[in-house]
Amino acid sequence: MIDDAIFMKIIVVGDSGVGKTSILNQYCYNKFDEATFSTIGCDFCLKVIDDFEGKSIRLQLWDLAGIIPLFIYMLIKP
Repeated sequence: MIDDAIFMKIIVVGDSGVGKTSILNQYCYNKFDEATFSTIGCDFCLKVIDDFEGKSIRLQLWDLAGIIPLFIYMLIKP
């Protein structure tokens, strides 16, 4: 049931070209593409895990471009 679902947002960050998009594509869609292009901005996918201790888990997985963490650091550094 949707009322008993646990909703989680997970943000995947890291350097550019390390495989964040490939890992999320494999996990969410069960596919692997050797010719994946770099993410521009961000992307996300949804994954539902049914019957985890009697509940379902709805994961919202965010894939941030590798350069984004650098910009965030530059904005918040003291």
